[in-house]
Amino acid sequence: MIQINLLPDVKQELISARRKRNTVISISILAAMVSGGIVLILAILIGAQVGRDVLAQNAINDEYKKLSSVEDLNNLVTIQNQLTKINALHDAKSVDSRVFAVLQVINPAEPNTVKFTNVNISPADNKLTLEGTAAGGYSALEALEKTIDNTKFQYVPSGNDKVSEPLASEVNVTDRSFGEDGNGQKVLSFKMEITYHENLFSNLAKSVQIVGPAQKIDVTDSRVRVPSSLFGTPAKTENQ
Repeated sequence: MIQINLLPDVKQELISARRKRNTVISISILAAMVSGGIVLILAILIGAQVGRDVLAQNAINDEYKKLSSVEDLNNLVTIQNQLTKINALHDAKSVDSRVFAVLQVINPAEPNTVKFTNVNISPADNKLTLEGTAAGGYSALEALEKTIDNTKFQYVPSGNDKVSEPLASEVNVTDRSFGEDGNGQKVLSFKMEITYHENLFSNLAKSVQIVGPAQKIDVTDSRVRVPSSLFGTPAKTENQ
């Protein structure tokens, strides 16, 4: 069978060009539709975000108006902030009253008993400075030093078992001289510096006990009783 092409070449080229044009137009229309859809979706998302921002701002404004209408709001906020800090302040509080139990335990028994005339606590460097008089002279002062060296600090750290550690890491006698007390009795005046355990006065240390060679004292307000004989007046030195 013989086919005869009756269309001239020019006509065929025209038809081919039209087909290509139609294809390009169709693709362009499709691309425009896709782009339009994307733009529409973005517009919806942006509109939703703007709407959420507006609603959130309105809610903030409403709550601000409610808070602004509350009387003494600033005072209430200040009190609330202080309440949240109470526990931290309580934990950081120094329990200086434990020093009375320490003084009772480290004070040697007769005839080496001493009287303290001045007590100073320095939490910054864990120093306890003691000034006092000893009727027993140097032997009483030596007994005091040995008692301190052999005294233990027992306590329970937060959430742990009880531990027992030395009360002091260092004891230094910085001054000593003979003089007379208020009754005219010859006594040895002394001044000593004790480097105490870092947790001795810490409020985080619970169930505290001061354990000396001869006695043990539970450090609680209900148990500690400070005898008046523990303290005395400074002695007059012999050159006064």
